Amino acid sequence: MPSKMVQRLSERLYDPSKVWDTKVRFIGLVLKHVDASSRVLDLGAGSGWNPKYDTRLKGRCRQVVGLDVDPRMKDNPRLDHAVLGDITAVPLADQTFDVTFSMMVLEHLPEPARCAAEVYRILKPGGYFLVITPNICHYVSLAGRLTPHWFHRWYSRRMWSAQREAFPTYYRLNTVRSFPRPFEAVGFETVSVETVEPIPSYLAFSAPTFLLGALYERLVRSSSLFRGLRANIIGVFRRPPESRGNS
Repeated sequence: MPSKMVQRLSERLYDPSKVWDTKVRFIGLVLKHVDASSRVLDLGAGSGWNPKYDTRLKGRCRQVVGLDVDPRMKDNPRLDHAVLGDITAVPLADQTFDVTFSMMVLEHLPEPARCAAEVYRILKPGGYFLVITPNICHYVSLAGRLTPHWFHRWYSRRMWSAQREAFPTYYRLNTVRSFPRPFEAVGFETVSVETVEPIPSYLAFSAPTFLLGALYERLVRSSSLFRGLRANIIGVFRRPPESRGNS
């Protein structure tokens, strides 16, 4: 947990009325793409351990389905239905969903192109796929590549929760330039790709490191020239309404 000094610095440097958490911001974007008739699929839904990331989808759309290889997903209270399975071989029918989304999942795939093809298949024509994933050019991801997996697991549980699991990462599409390619290759239209920089929570273990992170955040948000150095990439992709079938 952050020290009281870091908490005071955070309160002083960051306006609490703004949405700094990139996952919360992403959830708001997902909500803009659904309505009461939508069938929605959460790829990599997990156990739903963190109430902060409640998608608020259940009850406001037709159905929320979760897909994950982790059996703990069956206890996720935000889902209407849970399906155990691999997101590169989705055990669901063609053209089933209006909206599909994933939060911090694609960086863990050795073959993200297979996931892109599966998402295209299960989306209805005109459907949307929304995704948030880390940027490999950011210091957090770079540090992740230089440290062993056991350290990721230890750090994740120390800083957040014993329920939060750290999975191996591959970063096969995690730059601004490479990010849209596997989706466009299977037929998606790219609606938008943006990069965002949050509060430097990964550096909240001390006041000096938190301040350095805050300086970095100010720098990369100061100009679009630095968009490729921000922490997370958010993409919105659309299956064309007049679908020509899977590529």
